[in-house]
Amino acid sequence: MTAALLGDTLSVVVRSASAQRLPMLDEALFSLACQRWQKLDVVLALQAPDADFLAAAQAVLARQPWREGVSHQVLAVPAAAGFDARARLLTEGARVARGEFLAFLDDDDIVYQRGYERLIARLRARPDAVLAVGGTRLAFLDSVGDYYFIRRKQDGFFAWGSRRFDLFRDNFIPIHSYVLARTRLPADLLRFSDEHVPLEDYEFLLRAATVGPFETSDRLFPVAEYRIHAGNTIWDGEATHATHNPNLARARELIARDQKALRMTITSAEWQELQATLAPPPAPAGEPVIMAPPGAHRFLHRRADAVYRLFDRFPRLSNALGALLARLRGA
Repeated sequence: MTAALLGDTLSVVVRSASAQRLPMLDEALFSLACQRWQKLDVVLALQAPDADFLAAAQAVLARQPWREGVSHQVLAVPAAAGFDARARLLTEGARVARGEFLAFLDDDDIVYQRGYERLIARLRARPDAVLAVGGTRLAFLDSVGDYYFIRRKQDGFFAWGSRRFDLFRDNFIPIHSYVLARTRLPADLLRFSDEHVPLEDYEFLLRAATVGPFETSDRLFPVAEYRIHAGNTIWDGEATHATHNPNLARARELIARDQKALRMTITSAEWQELQATLAPPPAPAGEPVIMAPPGAHRFLHRRADAVYRLFDRFPRLSNALGALLARLRGA
């Protein structure tokens, strides 16, 4: 963490590893230039850029319609050929960032104009929260040559999770859908693991969840787009299964190991919310209470556990069903 943070400033670390994605990077940076939050510190972290990639990225950064007072810089992060340095880009970008608040953005995603303004307001209203989470829409991209466009958008895919301890089931918080309060985090926590790529952002959130509460009241309010295209690592347009990606499969194994080792202290409010979620609804007045026969609770518990383990093996299916239920509740 930097020695002196700039109060009210939001640092956004934007990572990019390929010159082929410069058109998408242009839109990602433009979404930052359009932010209502004016105190911005933009760090564009590039993976081992050659001279052409570096010059082109600098030009894309410079031509954005930045507001007066916005600072921006390009950070060239060295990496061996063939090495996936996405975690290192985040770590090094956060190291040079100067803002009291911190956010991350990939070169193929965008944040809506008032997204950061809304999340920072949530953090200010909740002094015990280490980060504030907003909603994320899926945007499916088609391309014709080097021209691409959004075919359709989808809400609710990440709506199944609502609490920080839901992360111990699966990740429901995309990397560009939250803002961190830097002063509320331990200095050694703000790092991303090369070992957990491509789930380095999930591993970071699990550790952050052990520090303090997450502000999730805006988790259904769209603040960002997660753009789906053929170049996605974890999602290739439908869903990339771990068996087709050995790095993803290994990262999931490491996440499962970490989940067993991490410990979390929850607040009294979180405990009451959890109890209310798990408690059965009261029987309507005047209706008889049906008592389960002996052994039924153990049987139901085993069946529920079997269903939970099934969905744990197929998290994308679980997420899709959660999104469907969220839409049905809102209908």
